[in-house]
Amino acid sequence: MSQEAINEARELLNERSFGILSTLSVKLGGFPFGSVVPYCMDHQGSPLIMISTIAEHTKNLIADSRCSFTLLK
Repeated sequence: MSQEAINEARELLNERSFGILSTLSVKLGGFPFGSVVPYCMDHQGSPLIMISTIAEHTKNLIADSRCSFTLLK
């Protein structure tokens, strides 16, 4: 990945505060489950996703940690 692409990705992450976390649904037998979640950036520029223990996506992540995180430009 080029440095320009990395800089553009970091800029997009810094401009937003919400993204879509997609997990594999426990209730729906592994079908995708998307939900809007807040996030912030750590000191290294990585996103930290804020989730609650009562949220459906948290239960999904406990059962299967595979997920994706999407930002809209």
